[in-house]
Amino acid sequence: MIDDGLSNTFELYQEIHDIHKAFHEVESVWQKVAHGSSSLITATAVTNAAYALIETAEHRLATNHQISDPSGILQACLKLPDSFHSAIDTASASNPAITIIRGLDNSWQATLNLRRTAANKDEFVENILKPHAPPQISLRQGPDTCASDTQCRSVLLSNIAQCISSSRLQNTFIRSGSPVVPEFSFFMSREKSPTNCLHCASGLSLLMSSYKAYSFALPTGQSPSHCRVQALRFAQDAITRISAVLEHPSMPCRCHGTLAFHLESLKQDLEGYLRIKMFDFYFQSPWVCGAHIVEVLHALHYYGLRLFAYRSYVGSVLHMYNVLRQLHDLAPIAVLEALCEQLGDLFFPGGRPKGSFKNCYVRYMGGRLRFHAKARHQNGCHGLVIPAHAARANAGFSSAGEEKDGRFECGRFSLLWRIKERDWRFDDDAIGNGRNQCQSEEDCVNPTQLQSLNSHLTSSLSSPFPTPLINHFPLYLACARIINSISNAYHGPDVKPGQYCLCCAENLLAAADGCREGKGWRINKEVRKLAEICAGGIREEFEEREAEGFVWGNL
Repeated sequence: MIDDGLSNTFELYQEIHDIHKAFHEVESVWQKVAHGSSSLITATAVTNAAYALIETAEHRLATNHQISDPSGILQACLKLPDSFHSAIDTASASNPAITIIRGLDNSWQATLNLRRTAANKDEFVENILKPHAPPQISLRQGPDTCASDTQCRSVLLSNIAQCISSSRLQNTFIRSGSPVVPEFSFFMSREKSPTNCLHCASGLSLLMSSYKAYSFALPTGQSPSHCRVQALRFAQDAITRISAVLEHPSMPCRCHGTLAFHLESLKQDLEGYLRIKMFDFYFQSPWVCGAHIVEVLHALHYYGLRLFAYRSYVGSVLHMYNVLRQLHDLAPIAVLEALCEQLGDLFFPGGRPKGSFKNCYVRYMGGRLRFHAKARHQNGCHGLVIPAHAARANAGFSSAGEEKDGRFECGRFSLLWRIKERDWRFDDDAIGNGRNQCQSEEDCVNPTQLQSLNSHLTSSLSSPFPTPLINHFPLYLACARIINSISNAYHGPDVKPGQYCLCCAENLLAAADGCREGKGWRINKEVRKLAEICAGGIREEFEEREAEGFVWGNL
C-alpha cells in the first residue's frame, strides 16, 4: 500500500532540502569569487540557475502541497513528523535549512510591508521614493544578525522600488539584466497576492546571501563596490571597441537595418548604462553587477557573430590560413588556431577541409545545394548557391530567415549562452554534450546540477581563449586589414587602394582545389605570388599576437 501522507512529507522535505542546497551552492561560489578562484560570470550563472530552481520548486509546492508563500513553507517545516527531526531539526534555530526558510519568511514579510506602504501613495513617495541620505548599513555574521538583516532587506527593497519607479528601466541592460526587479514589478502591480510570492522572497534572500558571502570572504581592504566599478569599466571598454569598428572604412553607412545601425544602437544603450552611475545597495550587489555584465556580454556576442559574417572577411582569412597551412608550409599562428578550435563548426561546416576548399568556403557563407527536378543528370544537383537570407546577412542586413541560420546561434558554441537562452534552466545533457534536452520546467535543474554547472563554467572560462569571452571586434578589424593589404598588393596600381576585394581568397582556394586534383601548386607563378602575399598579410597581422589579447579582460 502507498502511504500518501508519508509520500507528501518526503516530497516536502525534498523541496526544502533542494532550496537549502541551492542557497549553499550560491554562497559557496560567491566566496570563491572573493578568493579569486572563480569568476563573476560563473557565480552569476550559478545564482541565476539557483533562482530558476527555486521558481520551479514554488510551482511544485503550490501544485502538490497547496503552499503559496514562504510562511506556509515555514509552518509546514514546523509540522514535520518526529521521524524527520534527525534530518532537519525544527527545534534548533541554528539548523541551516531552517535558517534559510526563516530568512525566506522574513524576506516575505518585508515584501508584504513594502506593498502595504505602496498602497498609501503619499507615504510611499515620502519614505521610499524620495531621495534620502544613504543609510549606514552594517553586515553581520553569526546567530545574532536579525536586526542588521532586517535593515539590509529594507534598504534593498527601497532601492528596488526606486529602480522600478524611475527611468532607469528604460535602459536595455538594466531592464533585461537586473535580477529580481521584474518579479517585484509584477508583484507590486497586483492588488491580490500573485503567484510569485516565493520567487520574490527568494530573490531578496539570494541578494542578501550572495552579498554577505562575497563581502565577508573578501581580503582586507577590498570593497564589494569593486563589482560595480568592474561592470562600468567593461561597458566603457565595449563602447571603445564598437566605436573602432563603426569608424572603420568597411562600415560605410548607418542606414536602417544594417549591421552598423544596430551596432550604433548597441553603443547608445551602453552609453545610457554608463550614465546611470548608481552605487546604492542594490546596484553594487555582486549578483546584480554580474548579471549586468552577462547581459552586456551576451549582446556583444550576439552582434559579434553577425560581425564575423559581415562581408565574410573573418571567414575568408581563416579559409586562406587553412589552405596555406596545408599547402604552403605556413607556421601555426596561435590566434587563428584558437579561433579554428573554438568556432570551427562556424567557419568550417563539417570540419577543417583537406580538399574541396572552395565548396567549404561557399558553405561557410551560407551556401546550399540546389536541385532541379527536371535535370537530366542522375543526382539532380545543379550546384552550390547562397540563399537570399544568407546573402543579406553577409551584407550586414537582417532578414526573416536569419533565425534559421546556424551561424548566429549563440547557444551553439557556448554552455553559458545555451542556458541563458532557456532562462537558466538546463539538464545533464545540456552540460554534457552541448544540447539542451529539457522538455519542461519540472525536469530541469537540481542542486547537483548546480555543482556540475559551476565546475564546467569554471573550467571553460579559465581557458586561454574561452568562447563566451571572445572579443569579436578587434578580430574583425584585424581580418579587414588583412583583406585590404592583400587586395592592394595583389591588384597593384591598377586598382584604387583601400579596396576589400575577396577575389584573392576565391582564387587561392580554387588553386588549392586544382592542386588536390593533381594540377600542381607551385607551377603557376601567379598562384605562388598570391600565396606569398596572403601568407605575408596574415603573418604581419597575427604572428606576434597572443590569443589572450582577443578576449574581454578582467571578467
